[in-house]
Amino acid sequence: EENKDLLDKMKNILGDEVSSVKLTDKLGSHAVCLSAEGYVSLEMAKVLSQMPGGNDNGVKACNKFLNRVWGMQEFLSDGEEISKELKYAINYAVKKVTSDIEEIKFNTAVSTLMTLCNEIYKVGKINKKEYQTLVLLVSPFAPHIAEEIWERCKFEPEFKNASWPTFDESALVKDVINLPVQINGKMRGTIEVGTEESQEAIVEKIKNEPSLSKYLENSVIKKIILVPNRIINIIC
Repeated sequence: EENKDLLDKMKNILGDEVSSVKLTDKLGSHAVCLSAEGYVSLEMAKVLSQMPGGNDNGVKACNKFLNRVWGMQEFLSDGEEISKELKYAINYAVKKVTSDIEEIKFNTAVSTLMTLCNEIYKVGKINKKEYQTLVLLVSPFAPHIAEEIWERCKFEPEFKNASWPTFDESALVKDVINLPVQINGKMRGTIEVGTEESQEAIVEKIKNEPSLSKYLENSVIKKIILVPNRIINIIC
């Protein structure tokens, strides 16, 4: 009875020919409930399009998302600290999901978790600390799966006693950005630079990037205007 409204919602979204009971039997109640929370989100739709089988309907995509979270056990490694590769993604997810749950924005919370899942698979590895954090973030939406993963991995403390993860605000400052490049006032592209990189180093990178350096050929640089971490304009 408690899940009836969610199942009916999915039936309305996918069409009357869809059987709520068959949908749940085939894909699992967690997948159906997750999709009911997140299906209408534009952010989630964008994320689903990047996932394997992204053209499937929302329920199937959510089922695949849960399978991918489960599948991370296969490449789980030791580690009690969040790695550099996932530092930003995980801390951002903790902050966003926590905020979204407090504001009852479950659809964007689900979307954020799917984005994090994508990032983890791009890196291709996950340690215990990172997996624990992900499982706890998933737990409000798929509690039984989360608890099963926790127990199979023998995480401590017991699942029921685990604390909600916290985020490091300093980790949300990216070390690398794509800096917009203007040459003689016209936008010509972007260049990847460090947030602390010097003007001289940035200009050198632009000179070594073929898609940008071609606009500097046979020219003498007269002036450089750099707004740190915002834009650079080279005037010839």
